[in-house]
Amino acid sequence: MLLTVRRASPIINTVCPGPVKTNLSRHFTSRSIFHQGLVALITVRSLSPEEGARALVLATTTTPAENGKFVTAFISDADYAKYAIPLEA
Repeated sequence: MLLTVRRASPIINTVCPGPVKTNLSRHFTSRSIFHQGLVALITVRSLSPEEGARALVLATTTTPAENGKFVTAFISDADYAKYAIPLEA
């Protein structure tokens, strides 16, 4: 009896959740005007960690037909295709 081994092909996608509010800079103690402006911008413009995680979850739920997809919360697939540089085979 001959057994055939079928290998699963991984689905590889790239993910960019965009700016996400995290506490990564908690040890940064600068009080410069630049730092305060950056903190204000991040507070206003960034996503919550839960919202940022949605892009990661979305990338894990793709199908084999979507292999190589760029997943982000800020741009649609149609807009990405319009601006992306095509890969040469």
